[in-house]
Amino acid sequence: VAAERALLLEQASSSGKPPEILEKMVDGRMKKFYAENTLMHQTHLVEPDGPVVSKALEEAGKRLGLPLSVEGFVLYQAGDE
Repeated sequence: VAAERALLLEQASSSGKPPEILEKMVDGRMKKFYAENTLMHQTHLVEPDGPVVSKALEEAGKRLGLPLSVEGFVLYQAGDE
């Protein structure tokens, strides 16, 4: 993660923008990075416009009255290999 952030900061610094703007640009790109690469930050598939997986899990736990966590997952991939 630190390497990805450093790479994005290096790429953004070539734009010539002020450092505070660069940080905001990198923060936005890191959010996108997390959403694409980590399960808990991905959009919940059942509700595409809904919360990320971590929020959906938290909300379901509140409805059930107990804490929920992800113990494992299965990756399904459609199409050619």
